Amino acid sequence: MLNKGNDTISILIKTFERKGSLVRLLRSLENVACRLPLLIADDSRHPYKKEIISRFPSLDISYHTLPFDSGLSAGRNALLQKTRTPFFLLFDDDFAWHKKTDLSAALKMMEEQHLDIGGGIFQNLLSANNLKRLARILLNPALARQYFRQTPVESTHIGNFIIENNTCTLSITNTQPQSCLPCPCDLVNNFFIGRTAGIRELGGWDDKLKVGEHEDFFLRAKLKGLRTAFLPGFIIKHYPVSDRNYLAFRERAVEFKTKFIQKSGFNAYREVNADNGAIIFDYASKRVREPVA
Repeated sequence: MLNKGNDTISILIKTFERKGSLVRLLRSLENVACRLPLLIADDSRHPYKKEIISRFPSLDISYHTLPFDSGLSAGRNALLQKTRTPFFLLFDDDFAWHKKTDLSAALKMMEEQHLDIGGGIFQNLLSANNLKRLARILLNPALARQYFRQTPVESTHIGNFIIENNTCTLSITNTQPQSCLPCPCDLVNNFFIGRTAGIRELGGWDDKLKVGEHEDFFLRAKLKGLRTAFLPGFIIKHYPVSDRNYLAFRERAVEFKTKFIQKSGFNAYREVNADNGAIIFDYASKRVREPVA
């Protein structure tokens, strides 16, 4: 499906201060002769549109530059408004295409189950994007083995919101369902197929949340009645980076998550690992242990 002209689905990519990651992603799509429309939003301090366009002439890229640090949500909303296909595939710039992913099968499940959002698996892989990062990996035997063997750590990140008496608990599991059918849930990874009309009706993402937008988006989708599910066999490679410049902005996630909770009006909010009962985030104590997602 990727290498055929298609008017059903577009790929949406928001990038920020990670040119190398975006190059890896686009190279992976180039390697499978992707012909789907690629919509890219870039709010980096120095956008890299010219280099990307010249480097990947075979890809159908529509590249949009935004004011510096417009934020993840604003960037995605800009692309959502420019989407001309009934479905879109949401990417982060630190992804790479996985050869086992069957996009046609995923779209078929979306249509048969009348889903608005269908999410997949992160196959997390170590990435040494600078010398300091490489040194830390090499000095840790376990990480070094994972790096050289490119051993993936899979994250399904299937979540459900439990709302009782103005208290919200987000229960998250990384255990894959045994069924080959879509698994209904409230929240999935930020790698998903979205039904364009449904997400537009939702209002997309909250522009005020530059990062830390994930839970807000899926909670609003649940309350709006959008149908979300985990799609088995739908997988993407994920190469998280730890560039100091990028992390200075990414680490604001807790600040913006706090704004989401305050906006929602919950007296209490927490996120729990359903597999072992561990608390990932507790708003009352500001306790945080970010999941791999």
